[in-house]
Amino acid sequence: MSVATMNIMAERCYISLVNLTEPVAQLKRAVAALALLPATQLRQVSQFYSSKPMGPQDQPDYVNAVAAIDTVLTPPATAGKKKQPL
Repeated sequence: MSVATMNIMAERCYISLVNLTEPVAQLKRAVAALALLPATQLRQVSQFYSSKPMGPQDQPDYVNAVAAIDTVLTPPATAGKKKQPL
């Protein structure tokens, strides 16, 4: 059931996506997982961009993105879903 068909007011949430190991593939899987969350609609995803690591420089660049979702899930429920290994 989409958020639009429910009689509950969804909230817009912005989720930071960051990864170091196979970053592009894992961020793509994270976006796909967000799209499958119950009572949630993926609205927009930023471009993926890289940034230099903080701290020790002997690690690969970070790959970052931001996703916008509309959801009726509570923050703890959303956090529990997105922290599952991808």
